[in-house]
Amino acid sequence: MIIDLPISALAGFLNYAIEQESEKITWNLWKTLYPQMSMGIIKFIKFEDFKKQLLNPVYKYSQKTKAEIVDEMIGIVETCRGR
Repeated sequence: MIIDLPISALAGFLNYAIEQESEKITWNLWKTLYPQMSMGIIKFIKFEDFKKQLLNPVYKYSQKTKAEIVDEMIGIVETCRGR
């Protein structure tokens, strides 16, 4: 049945599965922290707030030029190759 679906539909299913897995992992992590939150050892945070903090990416922007980035990456590649 899945084989007959267009790729765009499969992408939707994969995205949904990834979201569900992320939700499950986040819930399990929050559950392990809940006893400490209920005893006041750590500050209580609602699950939805916890999830937002955990799943929202933090972007760092660089003021480096393209040439500086390329030079840095070349150095990393050379280090990995053992030069």
